[in-house]
Amino acid sequence: MVRTARLPMILCLLGVLAGAQEPTSRPANHLVGATSPYLRQHAGNPVDWWPWCPEAFAEAERRGLPIFLSIGYSTCHWCHVMERESFANAEVAAALNATFVCIKLDREERPDIDAVYMRAVQALQGNGGWPATILILPDRRPFWAATYLEPRSLLALCEQVGKHWRDDRAGIETNAGKLLDHLIGLEARARAAKLPTLDLRARAVRELARAFDQENGGFGGAPKFPRVPSLLFLLRSRDEEAPNMVWTTLAAMAHGGIHDHVGGGLHRYAVDAAWKLPHFEKMLYDQAQGLDLCLELGQSCAEDRAFAMAEDLVTCLLRDFRTPDGAFRAAIDADTEGVEGATYVWTRAEVEKLLAGDELKVVLDRFELEPEGNQDQLQGLGKAKVLRVVHRFAASAERLGMDQAALVRHWRSARAKLFAARERRPQPRADDKVIAAWNGLAIGALARAGRALDRPDWIAAARTAADFVDRELRDDEGRPCRRYVAGEAAHPATLEDHAELALGLLDLFLVAKDPKDLARARAAAARIVDHHDAKLGGFLDSLQRDDLVLPTREAIDGALPSSNGAAALALLRLQALDGDESRLELVDSVLQTFAADLQAAPSAHPLLLRVLAMRLEGPRTLVLVGDPTRADTKAMAAILRARFLGDALLIMVSPEEASTLAELLPLLAGKTAAAEGAPRVYVCRGSTCLEPATDPESLRRRLEELDASATKATEDRER
Repeated sequence: MVRTARLPMILCLLGVLAGAQEPTSRPANHLVGATSPYLRQHAGNPVDWWPWCPEAFAEAERRGLPIFLSIGYSTCHWCHVMERESFANAEVAAALNATFVCIKLDREERPDIDAVYMRAVQALQGNGGWPATILILPDRRPFWAATYLEPRSLLALCEQVGKHWRDDRAGIETNAGKLLDHLIGLEARARAAKLPTLDLRARAVRELARAFDQENGGFGGAPKFPRVPSLLFLLRSRDEEAPNMVWTTLAAMAHGGIHDHVGGGLHRYAVDAAWKLPHFEKMLYDQAQGLDLCLELGQSCAEDRAFAMAEDLVTCLLRDFRTPDGAFRAAIDADTEGVEGATYVWTRAEVEKLLAGDELKVVLDRFELEPEGNQDQLQGLGKAKVLRVVHRFAASAERLGMDQAALVRHWRSARAKLFAARERRPQPRADDKVIAAWNGLAIGALARAGRALDRPDWIAAARTAADFVDRELRDDEGRPCRRYVAGEAAHPATLEDHAELALGLLDLFLVAKDPKDLARARAAAARIVDHHDAKLGGFLDSLQRDDLVLPTREAIDGALPSSNGAAALALLRLQALDGDESRLELVDSVLQTFAADLQAAPSAHPLLLRVLAMRLEGPRTLVLVGDPTRADTKAMAAILRARFLGDALLIMVSPEEASTLAELLPLLAGKTAAAEGAPRVYVCRGSTCLEPATDPESLRRRLEELDASATKATEDRER
């Protein structure tokens, strides 16, 4: 096993040596020897790519040239298009090589660098996305930015920048200084004197309701993203209409093209407003967050269909994302042999060759699979169709004159045959990077789902992944790393990595009750503290100061929860368990630092609003102590597993476990079972606990009292 803390420098040296020895029939650049799947995809380009490393910037200084920085990731469709159209084009490559020193960056390996330059893209273009194209000075300051560029635009860019660089380099440097000053100004925040008030929660719900698509579910128009952090927030908002928004969205996703109906799992997003046509890449973080959403919606609405979707996501997660070592890979590509979605779509003729009788009838009716294919044309796919549910089971059963249970059996049998046939097709590439933060999301989701749905095998999968991350994602000095691939751990872990691992490991501890998981969660929390910005407040995304012209602090939730939101939630949850008051000061620092942002756009910060509610209302904890073999203990545990608990922390222990863990976990101190191991459930808010519940009816009453006390706690504090 090879570990390295200085992989970019090694890659630079390997690239120089390999470039000198590479046969002339295959052009080589400084990415030869890279382990990043994204960088490897560009190692044969005629563009003289460098990885992000000191040698690349030294080369720019030596040659007196600006830097062409291209940022993307291995499963990005438009990154593939730009590589084929432009970076493999000899004319474009020659122009780039003559005008710039060219650097290729994998945003998933270095999200801290990407965050800096994506701010430049957004400032100059009004929006962002990948591939990102940024021109920077040798001192790393950006002066121009865009996203995807086709070949003619790149050739024109080279000509224009080359001329300006020769004739007015001072002007370019002046503009770079102004842009950096603008970005620094955006990062500067005045820390509020007190915490924001919880009326922001209601404002955020109203903003989301205005953006909600009543017809199709989700928020806004095309393209349409799942926005899971917002949906999880809505479930906790106590607004009467919020669960309906969440259910409408999940149902639309589950029946739309964004859902892989044959293989399971979620594609990245829909290119249309009605979820019909997906962007086909699959990301680990979407499966993990989708699992959380399905689980919590199922608990909130007692809806078995949500639990069925959760099982669908776990099937995809464990089959397609798990590496041979038991960790979870980052993503699965959108493209197959250069065509987006080719693996996933079907023609009617293909289906008719595989199925017959009632199975064929069910599939043709459920998806309205007609000979002409999609009305919405998918480039390069001819008459093949994206499967999306047109007639749900009940409607299809009525149309076909079938018993619904029989129809469902026919569909399951047909689905297995379709999947087996699909597995024989060419498959999209997988990005085998193991990313610490995304594995943290998967570990926590699997642990929670395993407890709720009584699936110890899911909890075991979470355990294997947690052990792998702790063992392998470390450099030679034992420090946590961001990613692992091809036997190498590299890049210092970021705030996001520490925060999501702390949350995932804490959830695994609450389910499996292994003290090592609590110790690991606390270690991750200690590393979160290292990121605290004592001057400006909040937490810095990265401590790699030498690489960054601008330190960033992220609080807006996007496809992933914000790093500051996740860090604050991890510290607050740990404080609820061990009572360490110093963590509350750091949580308050985050909330006060981003108070103005929360006030200006509360719906952009759903995770921070969850933290704010938990801080103002007091963290809720539930402890069941009882003999797990007793029927009454099992009954009480079943109630707790089935109930939607929001951000409450739940641990269920035997009397022996309670005694053993009490030294590690002050929360358990003094909490015992009744005589002969009969169960007691301690329902608490902060340090105040209600009378222990000893039977199902009293437990239900205690849970209702706990919910009612939240509103009063907030009102009292805000008065």
